[in-house]
Amino acid sequence: MAEVESEDVLVDAETFQRKSLRDRLNCIEPPILLLLFGLNLSATVFSDQVIYHTCTYQFHYNESQCASKNSEISKIVDPYAAKILMSKVVCESVFPALIGLFAGTWSEKYGRKPLMLTSFTGFALIYIIASIIAFVDVPVSPWLYLVSIVPECIVGGNCVFAIGIYSYTTDRWSGFKRVLR
Repeated sequence: MAEVESEDVLVDAETFQRKSLRDRLNCIEPPILLLLFGLNLSATVFSDQVIYHTCTYQFHYNESQCASKNSEISKIVDPYAAKILMSKVVCESVFPALIGLFAGTWSEKYGRKPLMLTSFTGFALIYIIASIIAFVDVPVSPWLYLVSIVPECIVGGNCVFAIGIYSYTTDRWSGFKRVLR
């Protein structure tokens, strides 16, 4: 009887070590931190790109005029660029909110990780498309930057990403560990 108990303890210790190693290797916090840092850092750059392309492409000012902080040019360019940026915010908010209504129940059936990976993929596609548009040497319409937002709208953006993170954290950890995560 004592041998059976010692074997159970040994098996439990091995299971604990494997589980502990899996927990250490399966850490989602660094990718989330990097993604949120990148999103916040790139928001200003995205706005500046839209303003620059609005100035050069839409209103046909040269680069030196657009680079200067001329208030007359700003009065013309800024309202038009604000319409583009407002359209971006609407696309990033309305469609993902509708998708978010169904994301929770979908993730109950198929799991949390596909939900988060889909969101990560959507965010990666945003930056890939926006980078391609920014590096094209030909003047392009500032409205073309809205094409880069389409993947985020399709996969649910921040709304679905947050649902996936909160659901995964709730499923995975309990009590004080959840607060730390």
